[in-house]
Amino acid sequence: MSKFNNNQEFFDFSVNMVVVPIKDIVERMKEHHIKLPLFIYRFLLKETIRDEVFESKRYQSYTDELQYRLRNYDMHSIFLLDKLIHQYELPFDLPKFKEMLFNFLYLNKDTKDIDRSFFDQIIELKDHYELQVERMSYDEFYQLIENRLFQTTGYIDGIHSNDWTDETLTSHTLGDLKDLGQKYGIKVPRRINKNRLIEILAAKLRLTEEEVAHLSTKSILDIEIYAKDKGFRISTDLKKRDMIEFIKFSLGMYHKDIPNDNYNYNIPIPKLEEELEEEIEEVKDEVIEDVIIPEEPAEDDIIIEDIPEEEEIEEEIAIQETHEIEEIKEEEVQVKKEVKKDLKKEPKQEIKEEIEEEEKDLPLELVDTDLLTEEEKELLDEKIAYIIRKYHKKKKRRKVFKVIFFTLLILVLAFVAYSVIHYLYIDEGNLPFNIPVFWK
Repeated sequence: MSKFNNNQEFFDFSVNMVVVPIKDIVERMKEHHIKLPLFIYRFLLKETIRDEVFESKRYQSYTDELQYRLRNYDMHSIFLLDKLIHQYELPFDLPKFKEMLFNFLYLNKDTKDIDRSFFDQIIELKDHYELQVERMSYDEFYQLIENRLFQTTGYIDGIHSNDWTDETLTSHTLGDLKDLGQKYGIKVPRRINKNRLIEILAAKLRLTEEEVAHLSTKSILDIEIYAKDKGFRISTDLKKRDMIEFIKFSLGMYHKDIPNDNYNYNIPIPKLEEELEEEIEEVKDEVIEDVIIPEEPAEDDIIIEDIPEEEEIEEEIAIQETHEIEEIKEEEVQVKKEVKKDLKKEPKQEIKEEIEEEEKDLPLELVDTDLLTEEEKELLDEKIAYIIRKYHKKKKRRKVFKVIFFTLLILVLAFVAYSVIHYLYIDEGNLPFNIPVFWK
């Protein structure tokens, strides 16, 4: 292997290694038993498409909601990155991914226990290919590298289970989380029943059989309050946080030893395609300068005739196109100014409120029952009936308290009236029942 005095020397050299096709790279990784955890793949993919995601013209075409979600781009799951690539047809910069992959593997060769012969083979392969940019769709690329990726214990789609915070969840819609679960073979429901709720609590809180049996006698609301008192917020109506907990439970992730992420991510993030194309052009120029082409005498002189009429027409067309382009640019500038004004007028709080409203439950009359399973419909009816019963019970209790209160009040007022009559007329100067007179 070529000896590199430091990491930077390898980083500078690795741009030359990207001419090796990804298929050959994957084969060498397979030979050396090199596999990537999904959280490393997420990092490489995230940085590969970052420039495309935030490209100015494309970014302006995003909805306000998506722009808000992209504020937390660094915590996007692989599912969301895939979704961005396909939804907005983002070009995949394969050479950039390959260079970052080489740099990452070299920087972490000791952590990954990578033999130096791996890099020797890649460098040797480099000389067998011409300098050219390998282009490939993301789907084609993923089919090649998929068998070199693996899921790590304690991670969901490349994100540590503890990092699925409310901030991370703002980037995901409820539909995204349902699709994320489906990606890993989990059907995430919109609602769960009482038994499933107790199962999740038992796994999360390590409850004994006696505690589980005791919870089974309680109502759903009492169980939710019990969970909250234990520092674990969950509901039968699954919101974003609850959906992630359901996925963790389904994957058996509670109380598992999670390996530490000891990898070094301090690698340069190249804008590779432009640099590589410039390098190819330089090489081509050098080759052209080295080749001497002998001059041959021309048999006939080439006569070039001026065609002034065509030149005038071309000039007129060019002038018209220039004016049209300038008008279009002025219109674009005007539109951008108006859009910016509108965006400035709209408070950021409105966007946040829209995101927060998504987490709230829909009113019962707006629920589309066609989207619910039979189990969910039964659970919904059960919960509605329970809430109605509890409401009537509270209403009845209030009514009883009111009757008792007014009865006592009437008795007190009647006794006061009788005492006044007794004191003034029946037995002047004395209160009934020999009650002492304190004001004499």
